[in-house]
Amino acid sequence: MMEFAFFDESGDLGANGSKFLVLCLLCTPDKKHLSKIINETKKHLLDNHKNSKWLARHGGEIKFYGFPDKLLLKRVLKELSQINGHVYYVPYPKNSKKVHEILKTQFIGILFKHIKEKNNQKPEKILADSNFINCKKIMRYALNEFEIATLDHKDDEVEKQGYMIGFTELDDSVKLSQEERKTWAILEIEHANSALSPELQALDLICGSIFCKHEHDNDEYFNILGSGKLKIKAQKITDIK
Repeated sequence: MMEFAFFDESGDLGANGSKFLVLCLLCTPDKKHLSKIINETKKHLLDNHKNSKWLARHGGEIKFYGFPDKLLLKRVLKELSQINGHVYYVPYPKNSKKVHEILKTQFIGILFKHIKEKNNQKPEKILADSNFINCKKIMRYALNEFEIATLDHKDDEVEKQGYMIGFTELDDSVKLSQEERKTWAILEIEHANSALSPELQALDLICGSIFCKHEHDNDEYFNILGSGKLKIKAQKITDIK
């Protein structure tokens, strides 16, 4: 079964903005179902003058924050809870500190940890908003595990403490060995305008619901998402040093 993956984030990187930065990865074969849900939602919004004005102000793009009809939002989240797929997310408490891009990249590696656990089986296509990392149309990355270890100088023994995920940008100058190509998962992330992608708009509703749980201690929307077939899993970030 062909699987697609979609990236999104809620919160900001600045020290004085949100309390949390939440990064989400949705993996699902139900790409058409996502589009249908969003297109039907837009039709419902257009039936109401106030809601249609909100949609027009956002260029026809559906967003979690400011969504004008809370009852409709809950109904849409209920529909999204019934899709087949997994949501992996990282809830990072910023503690009033700026989040640097390199740390954000490590979070992306953590989100893709499940690929390593499935012997590098990766989605057919990975789509992110054009502002997610940078404005390149397609970016290539290598995903690998790096062991975290310490040396006991007394006995000269290495103690393994686990591992962290490396997520490294590749350009045309990077040449990988045969061994690296076997063990590393090579991912291509395509960037798109979220206003033109119903799937990214669906993920914005999902990611916004998760962010609301952590940022505002409000799990009402999160609980609706978790009431169906969609599997939601927070990824641990304790291995990041």
